[in-house]
Amino acid sequence: IFSHLIHTYGRFTLTGIGCSIWIVAVMLSGSAYYSGSYVFLLFARILSGLAEASMQCAIPPWIQKTAPAHQKGLWLGIFYMAIPVGLALGYAYSSICSESVGWQFAFFFEGFIMVPFVIYMFLVAPHFPPDKVKVEEEEGAHPTIWQEILIVCGRPVFLCFCMAYAAQSATLTGLSTFGSSFMMGLGYFDKESQASTLFGIVIS
Repeated sequence: IFSHLIHTYGRFTLTGIGCSIWIVAVMLSGSAYYSGSYVFLLFARILSGLAEASMQCAIPPWIQKTAPAHQKGLWLGIFYMAIPVGLALGYAYSSICSESVGWQFAFFFEGFIMVPFVIYMFLVAPHFPPDKVKVEEEEGAHPTIWQEILIVCGRPVFLCFCMAYAAQSATLTGLSTFGSSFMMGLGYFDKESQASTLFGIVIS
């Protein structure tokens, strides 16, 4: 959906909207501590993932189009490295917050830190107009979202990339969910905060 709307609203406008939703999502995630509801927390985390799709769909193609030819791989590598590195550092960060002020403030701090970056995205958005689609130029009509899905699904490179990225995400999510519990189960640590901190350092 975000990829399709780029042709109408522009990638940085949509990224700003998505990251604004993400701020709301992390604030709701922190507020789940006070509600005592797992369903509330689950909804907030789902909303966070949906909001992150705006950046995942908009920024890599922009890097591909604008980065110098000899630096495209480097720029894309840095972008995609941010997720696993952030996940690893998040272990130590969240355990420190949990031991001091409470895990809910890990979300609140993230939300406040993100605000100036979102404002910046909206400020630069007018300088990046909506992308035009090649299909539109060739056929004289704007493709529907279903036509675009068929186009990208017919590209082997796209399909291979999606499967590889899904496998990477599944592996990292599995490690992030059960890694510290495994180490505690093996008797290496008595406290989950200690296991999470060391696990995050190892992944980093």
